[in-house]
Amino acid sequence: MLLKKAGIFNLLKIEFFKRFFVKLFESLLNLFQKLHIGTDSYAIKAEVKGMKDDEEFILHTSLSGNNNTEITGEVASIIGEKLVSNNYPVGVHFIEQLFGLDEIYPILSKKITLNFENYKE
Repeated sequence: MLLKKAGIFNLLKIEFFKRFFVKLFESLLNLFQKLHIGTDSYAIKAEVKGMKDDEEFILHTSLSGNNNTEITGEVASIIGEKLVSNNYPVGVHFIEQLFGLDEIYPILSKKITLNFENYKE
């Protein structure tokens, strides 16, 4: 908003400034790519409270591993293949509405770690 009010975007109509801003943003992107902030590790944790054999319990599940971009791509590939080869309801859905971990985990089991912990209340 502030840049627009200051008229900075109007400068982009001038070729010199347009090239300058493109080079500036490209340089900033290259800088951020070289910084390597963070790691390729990932972790997901879920907690479920419920009843089992008339006793209240809590199930903690965690999934972890490395190379998050590779795993993201593989999950997308697995889901894409399943969507093409099966009939699913029409519409927009979250992944967990159509697929369970039991359908995806066996394919990725060598690359991820899955832990279950049960606690009684």
